[in-house]
Amino acid sequence: MRRDFSIPRLVCLCASLLAFGAGTVAADGFRVVAVEVRGASRVAPDAVRKVMGTQAGQELDLSMVRQDVKAIYRMGYFRDVTFDTEEVPGGYRLTVIVAEKPIVGGVQVEGNKDVETTDLRAAVTLKERSLFQEEKVKESVSKLIEVCQNKGFIDASVEASVAEDSEGALRVTFRVAEGTKLKIERIVIIGNQFHPTKAIRKVMDTSEKGLFSFISDSGTFKKDVLETDVRKLEALYQNNGFLDSKISEPIVGRGKKGLIVTIRIFEGRQYRVGEVRFSGESGIPEETLRKTVKLNRGDLFNRETLLSDLLALTTLVNDEGYAQALVSPGVEKRKEYPVADVTYRFERGTKFRFGKVEISGNTKTLDRVVRRNLDVSDGRTYTATGLKTSKENLTRTSYFKDVKISTAPSTAPGEMDAKVEVQEGPTGTLSGGLGYSSLDKIFGVVQLSENNLFGRGWKASLNSQFGARRTTYSIDFRDPHFLDSDFSLLLSAYNTRTKYTDFERKSTGGRAGLGYNFTRFTNASLSLRADTTRILQVGTAASQILLDEFAKGLQHTRSLTFGMNRNTTDKFIDPSRGSVQSGSVEYAGGPLGGDSRFVKYFLNAKAFYPVTASTVFSWNALWAHVVPTVGGGEIPIFERFFLGGPYSIRGFRSRELSPKDPNTGEAIGGNKELIGNLEYLFPLVSEIAFKGVVFFDVGNTWEQGKWPWTGDQLRYAYGAGVRWYSPMGPLRFEWGWNLKPGPGEAKRVMEFTIGTAF
Repeated sequence: MRRDFSIPRLVCLCASLLAFGAGTVAADGFRVVAVEVRGASRVAPDAVRKVMGTQAGQELDLSMVRQDVKAIYRMGYFRDVTFDTEEVPGGYRLTVIVAEKPIVGGVQVEGNKDVETTDLRAAVTLKERSLFQEEKVKESVSKLIEVCQNKGFIDASVEASVAEDSEGALRVTFRVAEGTKLKIERIVIIGNQFHPTKAIRKVMDTSEKGLFSFISDSGTFKKDVLETDVRKLEALYQNNGFLDSKISEPIVGRGKKGLIVTIRIFEGRQYRVGEVRFSGESGIPEETLRKTVKLNRGDLFNRETLLSDLLALTTLVNDEGYAQALVSPGVEKRKEYPVADVTYRFERGTKFRFGKVEISGNTKTLDRVVRRNLDVSDGRTYTATGLKTSKENLTRTSYFKDVKISTAPSTAPGEMDAKVEVQEGPTGTLSGGLGYSSLDKIFGVVQLSENNLFGRGWKASLNSQFGARRTTYSIDFRDPHFLDSDFSLLLSAYNTRTKYTDFERKSTGGRAGLGYNFTRFTNASLSLRADTTRILQVGTAASQILLDEFAKGLQHTRSLTFGMNRNTTDKFIDPSRGSVQSGSVEYAGGPLGGDSRFVKYFLNAKAFYPVTASTVFSWNALWAHVVPTVGGGEIPIFERFFLGGPYSIRGFRSRELSPKDPNTGEAIGGNKELIGNLEYLFPLVSEIAFKGVVFFDVGNTWEQGKWPWTGDQLRYAYGAGVRWYSPMGPLRFEWGWNLKPGPGEAKRVMEFTIGTAF
């Protein structure tokens, strides 16, 4: 006999049982012998039974059945759930009948003309081969409209249609109606008194359309960008003392020729800092705390400075060993005056020292190489600054793709273990390429380098450049921690052949030096150079100086150089902040031997300043002077100074700035040189690091006995160019204009380099 107990029948059945006073809806004779599942093809029956409370061997319970229905629906796979019962020996078989939700067989976006299909499809949250969900369809419609609006189609609409294919799967089509693309005609700022509208617009990335909006992104309405602009404006006011300021949600409406964006600002009162207090136990003298904070009494309140002070104070206490110290700010606004009192509250907690400092992940790099870059060690007092600088030091080595340093309390009381996890990256490179420059013409470059030789941190490289005007071969080796000390060892050997307009130079030699790192930024070095140079290909009509150099044949130079360098730039290539100061003195001849006797001085300073997030202003100044020692005679031409070209004074040809032979007019080089460069670097195409540059250069060279004290002895040039750090190496195109061309000098010089020249 078969009985159909769908939910309504079960309700009637159990109601009858309740009439007999059953405390739980269950009775003898209604025992469940088996639970079966029908209609599930993509979901395993056991998975359905697993979420049910009703199991074989239990009494049939209406309240439990109701919970089972809900539980099966919550699985998200089914659009319908019913129950059947069939009497069998020993009780009843309970059958769960499910109807599965359909599968999404395909998703299509159509109707768009200007908005890229790839952008639209990326916004659709309903995916093919997934379960069909009405909520996902509605969500996808909203996302698609948002994409269109962010492209300037403010009136865009999207309709979704669903059709069933022959296999029962659903095909969902989103039809996009873009409407008219509108640019922002006007941005209206209301309520601002302290900040002029111009200053507010400068902070915002959202802009009005301009003359070149048809080829640029200016004036395009982007909802997410506008939301970010609101947060920027909030920060602008909060960082200028307006603690009560509020920025309304922008109103976007239609104008005659585009969109009008209206932003309403409530500035409120401008607060200054009142009392600055410190509460709790910091363990730091109050005098030190007050020197640490930048937000002082009488200053305009600045939330960004407050957060910076908070971090600095926390680090200060951390560095005393209190690893779990907390510093929280309290800001209390006075009612009668626009003054805000600031209180920093300290909770030191337990003092720690470092327990075990463990290193992992270094399969090639030796442990001692990692440890010598750490500012933390076993048993030392805990310091947050030490952890930070340790990570920076390891990152700067370029041995590792990733560096993570974590801490956790040790099993020993008062100890904090540190775990240094590194992920090694490739440290060796084999590169080659072709390049072209206006100076060297076509040239090829091959370089083999290893920055972590044998896992010891040794650096070695083989370099070669060969071209129409220059051929160079060199080998370099550097041990930054010679014999595991703070000294560094440098060894190099080279062979070069360079063709100039009026002669050819061939040099072979090498250099050996020791350096010492006083700090992360400052080092000194002492190096010995030995090389042999010959002047070739000198014409009979050449200057007497060149003829004399040619007649000497092989010339030997032995010199000792002492140098100092300080580099605080953020990057070695294309820095955006920091400075470099360097100087050196080179002594040749005397007890060192050789044919050349001179002293050469170099002083160089440069600095980089970020003007905006993507623009950089920089300056460079260099002075050099070479003088003969007693009995040294003339300075060899290959030790003199020549200027002009892309890396010195632009607007002049290479080696054009030089004293000239009075008889032949040939450049013979100066004993002194001065270079000054001003540059402003700005992005042109940020996505590919394509940049523009404007510059102003000044400088010259002078012969012995003359000095650049008068303005007419200096030469000036200005210009502009583009730079691109391409996969082949740096690309430079620069146009320089000579402000006062002399006889035979060009008014404008274009210099360019594709690839890297050593």
